[in-house]
Amino acid sequence: MAQVYEGLTLSGADLALRSALATAWILVRPDTWRFELRRGVRFHDGAPLTAEDVVFSLDRARGEGSDYAVYLTNVTAVTAPDEHTVEVASKRPDPLLPMKLRRVAIPSPRPGRIGTGQCSLRGQGTPRPTPSLT
Repeated sequence: MAQVYEGLTLSGADLALRSALATAWILVRPDTWRFELRRGVRFHDGAPLTAEDVVFSLDRARGEGSDYAVYLTNVTAVTAPDEHTVEVASKRPDPLLPMKLRRVAIPSPRPGRIGTGQCSLRGQGTPRPTPSLT
């Protein structure tokens, strides 16, 4: 999945936290992290990645039934102060939030855009009928 969808952060082979869609992050208050987004990122259809796309994706990931919700239980709000900045507020200080976000993929909020990873999916749409073997 990481070849199609990227997260804000990732882990290297040495398990050190590295930038992915976010180039930098800083704790601006004890309960709020600010992430600066990598510029020039595009979804597979060519549309630019914006902070609003990240807000949508993180809010969806926090939702009921999401496989990613376990990583975001402490998050209370995700906002986009500008086109390239995302702020994530939490109930209490969460020094591990950037590490947790490496597990949360940022897919497009709009159909057809898919992800930002190095690979893309082809042949989407209506499946072709399986040929008969008889």
